[in-house]
Amino acid sequence: MMKGRPVHAFVLAAFLALAALPAGAQTLPWPSKTTLGEGDKYLAMMKGRRVFSKLVLHLVPEGLPTDAHRAAWMADKGCLRQARRLLARLR
Repeated sequence: MMKGRPVHAFVLAAFLALAALPAGAQTLPWPSKTTLGEGDKYLAMMKGRRVFSKLVLHLVPEGLPTDAHRAAWMADKGCLRQARRLLARLR
């Protein structure tokens, strides 16, 4: 069990199990009944997997002026994979 804020495993795991990402889509709408909070921790089980993945939610500040600034912010939060994907779109 992760320490700190509550782990919302049941809601997110159920949502992800039922949700299908349309071909070519890169985002999935957040479940309306699931709260969003900086640093919230979730457990998600993807379809076909038998173990939960640990997720930490970071809300990107609206005041960052460019995608390069957002990528730097993401990297600072430890979200290197997401930062690299965002930078790859800038090329």
